[in-house]
Amino acid sequence: MNVAAGGSRQWGKQHLSLIFVRVLFLVLILGRNLGDFDTHAFLHAYSVSDLHFFLFFPGIFPSAIWSHLAFVLIPLLPYYAVMGDWMARSLERRSAIALRRWNDFGVIVAAATAIVCVQMSDDIRQWNPDDIELERASLRVPRHEAVAYRAAVDFIHSCAAPGEPIFVAPDMPIFYFLADRPNPTPYDLTIPGNVDGSLIIRRLEESRTRCILYDPEMYPEFPPFRDLFPELASHMDEHFEQTPLIAGEGAPRSPKWLGLVRKP
Repeated sequence: MNVAAGGSRQWGKQHLSLIFVRVLFLVLILGRNLGDFDTHAFLHAYSVSDLHFFLFFPGIFPSAIWSHLAFVLIPLLPYYAVMGDWMARSLERRSAIALRRWNDFGVIVAAATAIVCVQMSDDIRQWNPDDIELERASLRVPRHEAVAYRAAVDFIHSCAAPGEPIFVAPDMPIFYFLADRPNPTPYDLTIPGNVDGSLIIRRLEESRTRCILYDPEMYPEFPPFRDLFPELASHMDEHFEQTPLIAGEGAPRSPKWLGLVRKP
């Protein structure tokens, strides 16, 4: 499979689907008889949103996963502002009571949103109760992940001397920092996009990298690592051997990472 082509196809499908939704929304708004709806204000909001959309949104590709899309929701706020203003003006012509109820509704929604945000903050702290207790970082994670993080850094420290390069694949570049070991390749992530598997192999051999931390379970949005980078996966199989599994404890979705060491 051609990695660049795979990333490009993924970029195209998700990008075009969201453009379609936006265009459909615009057609529905302009095609309805909404009385005194401020079409000019709506189109202005649409143009402001488009500027953000086309400058920022493509930057999250070709590794767009749905959690990244939260960052493109902010430009939707002008739409809500225009629609809310139109609703307020429509209710004002009916009666002052209707307008007051609409404003009260807005206050209730804002208060409920604030409460939800506070509760989410508490939930995040409860979901991440343990510090990873590593020298280079203070990071709170679930208990089973803390165990895995410490085990992974211990593996790297026991395998590679200070200053000796390591390779982390496909999507855990934080370990270069946590273990304080350099990356011999130009890529932080080994995922679909402009990533050259043959260049990674060449850099691993030139630097004689001895240690690899490997997560065989990539993002569910991507095909398996072996399908994306068959040459690199075969090279790892041929030249590196697996150490005991690095895993968390007590949770079904605990990390299950592999420590690979270069064969003699």
